[in-house]
Formats: sequence, C-alpha cells, structure tokens
Amino acid sequence: MDAGDEKLLVLAQSIHDRIDQARLDTKFVLCESCTGGRAAAALVAVPGISQYFCGSHVVYRSASKIQWLEIPSDLIREHSAESAEVTLALAKAALERTPEASISAAITGHLSAEKSRRTPQPHVFMAVAHRHSDLASHTAASAELLKSTRIDRQTEAASHLLSLLLAAIENEQLDRK
Repeated sequence: MDAGDEKLLVLAQSIHDRIDQARLDTKFVLCESCTGGRAAAALVAVPGISQYFCGSHVVYRSASKIQWLEIPSDLIREHSAESAEVTLALAKAALERTPEASISAAITGHLSAEKSRRTPQPHVFMAVAHRHSDLASHTAASAELLKSTRIDRQTEAASHLLSLLLAAIENEQLDRK
C-alpha cells in the first residue's frame, strides 16, 4: 500500500468517525467520474461505513452522465463533461436520486496521460450538495493534480473529494450546534 492509498483510508475512516462521534443523522452519496470509484472503494474498506454511505454513481462517460443522471447534454456541450458546472449538476442529481442521503459529493476532471501542450493540465472539479441544511445548498472546489501517473492522479483526486466531503460534514456538524 502506498502513501496515497493510506491517505484515502485515513480520510475514509475520518469521515466515518466524524459522523459517528457527532451522532449526526448524516448519510451521503458520491458521484465519481475521473476517479472511477476509488473514493467509494476507500470508504467501503471502513467497517461500519454502511450506516452512513449510500453508494456511488460512477459515470465515466458523458453518455452515462446524460442517460443515468439526466445531466443536460447542452450543459456538457457548453462547459465540457469536466467542468465546475457539470460537477455541480452531478452532485445535485446524485442527491435527488438518493432520497436517504443528506449530502452528496461529485468529482470530474482531466487526468491527462502525460503533461503536454495538447492535453489540459491535470485538474479536477468537485461539488458538494446539501439536502437539509442552513448552509448554502452547494459548495464547489477545484484542484490541480500534481502526481505523474494516471493511477496516482486518480488516488490524488479521490483524496481531494473525500477531503471536501469531510469538510462538508464538519460544517454540517457546526451548523447543527
């Protein structure tokens, strides 16, 4: 196990522990594109996570985003499948399709096989949507990926997603106090 995988597992355990210790009635769902389910895989390695984790929509291709989650094709054409706008739409769609979840987190991005002038800089877009909260209905973030290999970038992206989800859960905890 490398350091990236260990970080994912620590984040996944932290998400479980934060919800558990705060006795929150929080359930969450993910929507993953460029990570291919790596964030979900880290979460399901945590014993007891099924109390809080509803599942993950892995929609790698644009057609899947359109057909499975009804993301408007015009939105994808206008902004690209790897954009802040589409990522927010994915977070909202995952939340709408998972009635028991109160939070969703989504990620899309460019992993770029190698850095060159023809491919976009390795970059991800993330969004969190809240169902019941006094917080804003959504949060968006982005991050440049620094690792050199595709699998390392997927792991790095999944870490960014789980970190954003953990922050959203912590904010929800503060909002309820």
